[in-house]
Amino acid sequence: MCLRGSLVHTPNKIIGLKGAGYVSSLRQKLAILHDHVCLAWAGDLFHAQRFAEYIRSFASGMVSIDYDELRRTVDAYPREDLEGHLEFVIYAWHGTGWGYFSNLKPFDLDPLRQIRVSGTGKTHFIANIEQVANTNPQIE
Repeated sequence: MCLRGSLVHTPNKIIGLKGAGYVSSLRQKLAILHDHVCLAWAGDLFHAQRFAEYIRSFASGMVSIDYDELRRTVDAYPREDLEGHLEFVIYAWHGTGWGYFSNLKPFDLDPLRQIRVSGTGKTHFIANIEQVANTNPQIE
């Protein structure tokens, strides 16, 4: 499945319809904006499209991505277009390794550290991680 161009995908078309792998109301909000930049997001589609196009236009025609330049570009995006509308994590391959940045606030959830999660599945995710952590003290 090609992720370029689209910001919302329906994984249930791939993992099965109402079968063992079906997840109710599952939406994957992920877009590959460049060969070296991926955006995962939660929030308003209109704001996500504007933000994705902003990053795409920055990366357009580039062979590789300078992580610091990408960071400055993201930091320059109008905060009023993000706050209260869009939460994101951007992953980037910058030539010497992977980097990421996000406007999500990290939190610890023993035994995990620096978790970033958003969207309607956040509560379910946290409950499941807590259950796994409580039943398997071997996790480090």
